[in-house]
Amino acid sequence: MEMIVLLVLAAVAVGGYYGVYSLAQAGIFLVEVKEGWCRIHMRRGHYVRTLGPGWHWIGLPGINTLYGHKMVFKKSVTAPDGNAIAEPHPTEAEMKRDGGLVSSFKTTVYPYAVPVKDAEDSNGLPLKVLLTVPGRVTDYQKAFFSNSDWYARVDSAISTVLNAVVEDIDYDVDVAGKKEKGRKTIAERLWEMLIAPRGDRPSVRDEVLDSVGFEIYPPELRSIDPPDGYRKKSLAAWEAEQDAQAAEHEAKAESARLSAIDRRMTEWVAAQKKDGEGLADTVARLKEDGSYRLQYETYKQLMLSNRGAYRRHDYAGPDGKTLTNLQYVGGDGGGGFGVLGGGKKGDRRRDGDRGSDRGKGGKERRDPRGMTDEELERAAFGEEDEK
Repeated sequence: MEMIVLLVLAAVAVGGYYGVYSLAQAGIFLVEVKEGWCRIHMRRGHYVRTLGPGWHWIGLPGINTLYGHKMVFKKSVTAPDGNAIAEPHPTEAEMKRDGGLVSSFKTTVYPYAVPVKDAEDSNGLPLKVLLTVPGRVTDYQKAFFSNSDWYARVDSAISTVLNAVVEDIDYDVDVAGKKEKGRKTIAERLWEMLIAPRGDRPSVRDEVLDSVGFEIYPPELRSIDPPDGYRKKSLAAWEAEQDAQAAEHEAKAESARLSAIDRRMTEWVAAQKKDGEGLADTVARLKEDGSYRLQYETYKQLMLSNRGAYRRHDYAGPDGKTLTNLQYVGGDGGGGFGVLGGGKKGDRRRDGDRGSDRGKGGKERRDPRGMTDEELERAAFGEEDEK
């Protein structure tokens, strides 16, 4: 008998617990509030108190209710493609389910999104800006009962300051170009303006906190984009400028190479003259037997080089002598002709990572990257003096 009584009492206790729990979940007589959230107790339509985490007695239903607010805001999130977007909350599914009515409110810092579509930089370039504004509501009585839409108030206050910041920047310099060392970012400049007093008025941050009960934390710039096609046009102009500079450098280099070759060919032809032979006759003879073209191509090959590590190339000249070319290939992007030459100077060999070259007797040859144009030309044709 005693066992039956104990079982009945246990069943009543368990049933009572789950009954009370169900009432708390439904907000009847009492309510449970989870960590990181709050709920608002209303009595006869008037604000009573904000309920923090835990269980709270609220009293008779009908007279006492939990406040529900239909609110729509935007959250800063990263889309699957990696782009930052402002995602509406509640979502479309939540709106269909309960009409967007919310009765539990966050007390933690939340990444609210502030999108601005009509900003302009100092040059009048239209910009679309997406800002993440971490913040939290510290006073829901102010947020809901002193303002018709606290999020719209926060959005308007921050957008106004953001427009002022963007109007002072040059998109091509501050965003598309490299930021100068020590120059403050757009987000840093925005934060300074948000917390700066405005004469006799408090800062925007303090004013929002006082009037809306919303605390703003340092914002983060997620994206700032010009009109569609602007980047493509800017990139095309930049590429055209780079191509023009490259073409100019190549033209100068080619001119220098041809000038050096012409001088060397003139000297070589003069050395091939026979007694009683004019210079024009010598040229004609050398062209006829093919040696003129062979010598020209040999000089041309010697003057062409890439950049990077040394690579040796040997060429047989018309006079039977071996001409040596050491090229830079695929290395660290060093500049200048990478050419050394002249079989009469002896064999060349690499010397450690620097790639310096030594002739017979271990005498070091100079690194072409440190030579003047005249020294490079002399080295290219095997005339570099040993040191």
